[in-house]
Amino acid sequence: MHDQEITLEVSFMQLAVFRSSLDQPFNDWSDAQVAQGFSWRSDSVSFRTIEDGPHSVRVIFAHEMPSPDPAAVRAITVPLDLSDGHFEIASISDSVSIHSTPGKYQILCEFLKKDEGKSRRVNIVLASAAEYYFEILVADSELNISDPLEINPASAVRYF
Repeated sequence: MHDQEITLEVSFMQLAVFRSSLDQPFNDWSDAQVAQGFSWRSDSVSFRTIEDGPHSVRVIFAHEMPSPDPAAVRAITVPLDLSDGHFEIASISDSVSIHSTPGKYQILCEFLKKDEGKSRRVNIVLASAAEYYFEILVADSELNISDPLEINPASAVRYF
């Protein structure tokens, strides 16, 4: 597995990582999940972005979870089950398929400082982990970090 650079057009201020085989890959959001910056199910996580528009996403495969990038203005880590080895990084309007070694991962999503006139940069780190946890590692002023994290599995959004 090699690191990859992808570009996604983000809409509805969410960037999702999910198993490709899901019929309903996007998560519903409660008010608490919007405030904490993510909505989670075991095989799908949606991260609240800082803005809509083009995002330059670097997908990084790591043997262990790194410390947050010093340029991160928002960083959240959650576990994710990618047991079939095929997953997507997507927004409502755009998606890129990626292959990995099947298994459970700890995912780190980092939104980096934006350079003037450039796309928002995001790191998605997938690391093998001995333990799995949920944590907001870096919070900007848009996140509420004073309440306990809501990690009850979100329901899938159904589009009719």
